Amino acid sequence: MEADDYDLGPFWAEAKRAYEQECEHPIDFDLDTGSSSSDPESVDQLLQLIESRGARFDHFREKHTRLWTKLQSFAEPVVIVGKLTSEAFAAAGGFGSPAGAILKSVTHLISAAEHVTSAYDWIETVFTELQNFSDRLRSHTRTTITSAMRRIIIAILAFILRIIGRSELLIKRGRVREYLRVAFIGKDQKTKELLDNLNNVIANEGRLTLALTHEKTEAARDFAAKSVEVGQETSGKVDNVHEDVKTLAVLAKENAATVQEIKVQQVDQHLLENMHHILKTGAVAQTDDWYSLFKRNLLEGSGAWLQKEEFFDLWIQHHAPILWVFGGPGSGKTMLSTWLITMLNRQFETRSEIAQTQVGYFFVKENVEDLRNPNVLFKTMAWQIQQVDPLFRKHAAAVAQFDRKTARAEDTWENLFLDFYRREDRRAILIIDGLDEAELLTQRRILRMMKDYVSGVRNGQPARIQFAVFGRFTLRAELERIQLDREEKIIEVSSVKNHEDMENYITNRIKNLAIVRKMRSRKPDGPKEAKKFARGVRQKVLDGAAGVFLWAQLLLDQMEGKDDRQINQVLAKPPENLYDMIYSVFKRISQDDEVDTTTVNRLLAWVAFAKRPLSFGELDVILRSDFDATNWFLWDHIRGKFASIFRLRYPKGFDPDAKWEDTVDQEVAAGGDQADEQDSRPPASDDDEDDNSFNLDDSSDDDTDAEEDAASEDGSATEEKDASEEPQQEEQSQEPKVSEADRHYSWDQKHTIADFSHQRFRDFLVIEGDARTRQKPLLPVGIDTHRVEVDIVFDCFRCLRAGLDSQSPWYIRYYVAYPAFHVFSHLASLNQDRLDEETQIHIIRELYWLMHDEKGCRTLFAALEERVNGECDAFWNLWLGNNHTTSLLQRWFAKASTLSGCFTISEATEWALAAASSVPHLLEPLAKTAAKMWLTKKSYRDEAYLDKSEFQVWFLKGYRSLDEKGIIAEELANWIYARDGDFYGLSVQEIEDLAEWAGLERTTHWYAGLGWILYEGPKENSKRAQELLGKAIEMDPTAWVAMEATARCLGDNDEDYEQAITWMERAVKILVEQCKGTNLEVDSYLLSHISRWKLCLGDVSAAHQIAEDAWTKAPTTLPAVTSYVNALLQRKDWDRLIEVMEYLNGVQNDYGVSYLVKAFSDLSFVWEAGPACRAKSYPAFIIDALELALQDLEKSGDKARLINKLLVFGDFYHDFYDKNDRAMHWWEEALARIADADPAVQRENANYKVYYTNKLAQLYFDEAVKNVEGHVRPNDAATRLKQLALAVAYIPGGGEDVFSYYTPGYPSLLYGRWLREYEKAKPAVWRECFRARILEQMNGLDDNDPTNDTVACQRLAMSLCQADEGKRAGELIAVLFKTLEEYMAEKEGGQSEEEDAAAAEVTEGEEQTREEANDDDKLADEGAADIIVDGAQDTEAPVSEGDTDAPPVMGPQERPKWRSQNADEKIDAEDKKLALQLASNAWTYTCDGCGYDAEDKGSMWFCKICYDVNFCSECLEKAKAVELEVRRCNPSHCWHQAWPLDEESVKEIAVEYSFGRKVELKEEWLDKLRNDWLKGSD
Repeated sequence: MEADDYDLGPFWAEAKRAYEQECEHPIDFDLDTGSSSSDPESVDQLLQLIESRGARFDHFREKHTRLWTKLQSFAEPVVIVGKLTSEAFAAAGGFGSPAGAILKSVTHLISAAEHVTSAYDWIETVFTELQNFSDRLRSHTRTTITSAMRRIIIAILAFILRIIGRSELLIKRGRVREYLRVAFIGKDQKTKELLDNLNNVIANEGRLTLALTHEKTEAARDFAAKSVEVGQETSGKVDNVHEDVKTLAVLAKENAATVQEIKVQQVDQHLLENMHHILKTGAVAQTDDWYSLFKRNLLEGSGAWLQKEEFFDLWIQHHAPILWVFGGPGSGKTMLSTWLITMLNRQFETRSEIAQTQVGYFFVKENVEDLRNPNVLFKTMAWQIQQVDPLFRKHAAAVAQFDRKTARAEDTWENLFLDFYRREDRRAILIIDGLDEAELLTQRRILRMMKDYVSGVRNGQPARIQFAVFGRFTLRAELERIQLDREEKIIEVSSVKNHEDMENYITNRIKNLAIVRKMRSRKPDGPKEAKKFARGVRQKVLDGAAGVFLWAQLLLDQMEGKDDRQINQVLAKPPENLYDMIYSVFKRISQDDEVDTTTVNRLLAWVAFAKRPLSFGELDVILRSDFDATNWFLWDHIRGKFASIFRLRYPKGFDPDAKWEDTVDQEVAAGGDQADEQDSRPPASDDDEDDNSFNLDDSSDDDTDAEEDAASEDGSATEEKDASEEPQQEEQSQEPKVSEADRHYSWDQKHTIADFSHQRFRDFLVIEGDARTRQKPLLPVGIDTHRVEVDIVFDCFRCLRAGLDSQSPWYIRYYVAYPAFHVFSHLASLNQDRLDEETQIHIIRELYWLMHDEKGCRTLFAALEERVNGECDAFWNLWLGNNHTTSLLQRWFAKASTLSGCFTISEATEWALAAASSVPHLLEPLAKTAAKMWLTKKSYRDEAYLDKSEFQVWFLKGYRSLDEKGIIAEELANWIYARDGDFYGLSVQEIEDLAEWAGLERTTHWYAGLGWILYEGPKENSKRAQELLGKAIEMDPTAWVAMEATARCLGDNDEDYEQAITWMERAVKILVEQCKGTNLEVDSYLLSHISRWKLCLGDVSAAHQIAEDAWTKAPTTLPAVTSYVNALLQRKDWDRLIEVMEYLNGVQNDYGVSYLVKAFSDLSFVWEAGPACRAKSYPAFIIDALELALQDLEKSGDKARLINKLLVFGDFYHDFYDKNDRAMHWWEEALARIADADPAVQRENANYKVYYTNKLAQLYFDEAVKNVEGHVRPNDAATRLKQLALAVAYIPGGGEDVFSYYTPGYPSLLYGRWLREYEKAKPAVWRECFRARILEQMNGLDDNDPTNDTVACQRLAMSLCQADEGKRAGELIAVLFKTLEEYMAEKEGGQSEEEDAAAAEVTEGEEQTREEANDDDKLADEGAADIIVDGAQDTEAPVSEGDTDAPPVMGPQERPKWRSQNADEKIDAEDKKLALQLASNAWTYTCDGCGYDAEDKGSMWFCKICYDVNFCSECLEKAKAVELEVRRCNPSHCWHQAWPLDEESVKEIAVEYSFGRKVELKEEWLDKLRNDWLKGSD
């Protein structure tokens, strides 16, 4: 016995154990005799053992001739291979003969079938299917049985044993009829799993054999190389063999890596959402932003030198686990890492559909909290990988459900990465840039993990994870410390190596210098002089840089705007090294008289120590938080004087050099925030105004306010002011004050992100900011590292206090967005005991204001902004999701009693001490503020009504569930706003209890707020909501908000459109009268609802006019867009519709997303707009917007909506743009996401899953045919089609060795057609694709259920048409359309009484069943039923706890019996006729082009390839010419004419066809058809 065979015994023992567990009896125990019996060793002994079981089994062979013939044919190869493998099992000892055990199991199966009707027939079917496996065993006996072959044989025998055991179990449980006369293996879920396991064993052994062959070929090659005398010819032949085998081995390995993904991976949706919450940290978006920025700046050809490094070549071929790339500061390491990420992504994207290697990357940033956390580092890379690897996604979702598994970086590394890549045959490459920027402890933790991993690899563990680490030379000491310092494994960035990259960078910069451009423009010798000058500059910079890009950049920055003489001065004596260069930059700024050093120092401190990159708008506010003045030149200085220090990341589409006037029109049209800020933009330059008009002596345009101020200064009184102006003054005072400083900069400028251009600047500031580490003379410009965090904390408090004092809502975000979330992180950085008492008291008082005063609490809520960028989730986690922040505040408030004079009133001290001991007490003011924001308003003119306070309601719910320590209830622990923020999960009573908790006065606003939230819940809330809203209106007849909510209850919930319109019109009237000129002027939003309801009432004209008015007032408001688009669709005004979409595409919201993208992601008119796109020549901007909309939805975390949009967008692209690529991609992604969803989502999408699987199959088929015609190899489309058709898992590279079983779905039909027509497969091969489906559909004709006769005929006709059974298919179609002939005869001549009576037998219930079946058939084919049944076919299938709505699992004996009242069976025993009852509308196939039926058009054609696609003759011609408005079919398909009727076909199949749609089919027709397909091949 070979060494490799010693595990065969345990393998077989496990199969026997599984058999005995399932059958509930020992395999060697004779149930009839009550004792053990010997194993039969031949077919004759099997027969003797069967007949020895008693008189009832006497003469078994004669009684069951057909069954015995099948059984004998099956058993003979089993006996033969049993003898051949007996030696191995004899050596193993104690496991018995596999062949004997299988023959013994046959006797148990036959015994179980004794008293079960039809069981012997079914056993015959089972052994017919097992014959395929038995024949494979026979083929193996004809070759030399190697170790690998022996393992395959044992696997097949184990599979056969398990199938026999499964069959016995189904017989005992009365489920035989469920599988009678159908394909059993592959239909039953358990057999499918067994078959998957068998195929995997076969494929793995095949790969092992291939690998061994490869190894032997390598040895042969080495021998040939040493034996020169053998000759060049022999060596060449060995080389050729080696290359061929190596290629096969690589292909097999790549294909094997995809096996797991092809299987359907079912992951609970809750787990996926939780994974999203755990892994998608704030660093994900920041990492992507940094990569995008670096990638844009990557020059062509960069990084080429790295590819030439010998060790890099070893690493890229997976021969080394870690690639170390070290360089000095500014040497271009980050650009190298960016190049590597880009190169690897491109390399793996060009491979198979599901790549076996994935890339994760991370940029460590010392000054960004999230970007230096080791756990966040691994979580971010895990998030990146799960986005493209479904199997890793499933693994990550399972890990993320346990917090302890991702609590620390070590946990995340071990559980997310090591556990996965140790067992899965796939790879990951993790690229870490700037590891040296992490804290020393973080560096050591990460390096220790790498060290342990490398040690494991050297000890034989799989090396499937590789690292590429880019950093400074300071990392070398840490490598030495843990003995990871071997020189040959480190690539150093040097001036020699990166010379070409450096030269390209310098050349690119010099070419764009202003002086060089001017010199080139001078004729005739300008270009020559410019080139000479530029070469000289380049050489000097190149020589001085010594490979340091940052040194070159800073020197080149000094040349901007200078002439040749000044540039030569710069080059005369540049700083020698980078540190000196940076010092010279700050020294130059310090000497600039125009620079305010205090402002610059605060700017540097904030950029250096902020917890996240700040926007320019936030920096502007921070720098003037202690004075009310405008930072006139801050933008110009950052882009000018400070340009070398800071890197600015501009919003998408923003050109900072554009003139102000160029963008005004766009912003005015944009509406929203940009429109409100547009008039604050300063002119682009002082030259924009005519100098002659700027006359200081002309006071005609002086502001009145200035004159009044001057008069006041002179002591003059202002009593002469017209008293009539006072009311206007009072009215204006109600408007929010807007500082001129806030209006100075534009929206685009405010949203520009500012950060250091290089981390080295922060390093310099930290070093020089501490007297203990300072290396240079102290400069006025710099920071004090000992004071900086305290200063930042107080800056935060100042910004928070200023946020609500005098600012318009459009500007509050810049004041509060950062400090409201991050002041506590800075507070945590302070050592409380080292602060003087005055500072501590100041901090505690500020915290008291923030957490106790309503104004402070409102400031925190103001940071939620528009709630589309994760603000609500961050707020929830800050205060409720964990107790880190509350614990910090409790420590500070506990100090209140120890600091004398901390509070001047005792109540404040008492509250602080109570808050220090109780989290609910600490957060009570915040919760009460939430209740007030929800239920109190100043008036119905209060702009707070723009926010209906949904999040505040949920905050109250979370707060009420906290315990004293601040631990939230378990059911709310993973609450996510986008997923859980609706009110369908809260009862009316729960919501009302939350409203009553705060004890607020029940004013009109209280009732309006509560009623609105109830309206947002289920429809069942509508009545109670209207009661509360009615009270609000009673208390204040101007309560337009309550009127709006009432209208929406009536229209959206009750569908009482007339009343809804009446109430909404009242609301609009009051709104216009009271709120004109305010931000509450939202009548366009209300009008859009009226337009929608008008459409529901059929008044298209009025709906269009109202919608147009609404859209004109607010063109970017989604409700206005919705109503206007719907009106245009109704009018088919394609020109105007495209104009509207073009407009929306040109306007962006605050986050740089166009309003068309938001409309596509939030609204549902995409497909309906298809005819407009077709009519306007397929505008490309529409497709771009669809792609961006999907990205937007991905960020939102709304998986269900993303699935829906993927399907709809694919329909749109396929149906109206006449292309397949994106449609296939979107549908594939949607199906993958459905497979990953929880059972509820899967059930919801079951029909869609089958429907789009069918559509994909059709496109794959068409693409495969196209590839054949174009000689494209390999034919990936054909492979994808096969994957859809298989009932078992697809094994890439498995070839003909694995067993292929096919689903009864539509993809199998197309794959069978493909095999027959294009691969010229034998009938025995391609007919297997049809067999399961056709056998099932034939059962629909004689299953005693008259309600499914019509559907059975339709589906069987389709299958036969695909299966090259055109004649039989045509006969069935003719029978169906015979009903049309009858119908037309009835219309022409009327009916006799007998005919009337016959027709009346078509019951109402039958018609309803037919209609429902037709609808289901149109959408999903019978595969939808398969999806639902598959999970419940076994009575032992698990049912989720508490699932009271789960449908009962019915075996065949539990199913309702469909029998005629006049006969027990449908089949007449004497006449051998099969009676069918066809529905009266069996013929009513409508044309997919015009919608008319065969009677209307006089013709009807069926596509022989597409699923359920029919055309009249006129539309068929249009389809062939691609002239239909909606693409339904490939013009190259073939067709069958169903009408006019083929009478000859009817005669072939039907004995009699009578009125009342009663048809008597020839039973021999169906019997012959069934026999043809039961035998499996021609």
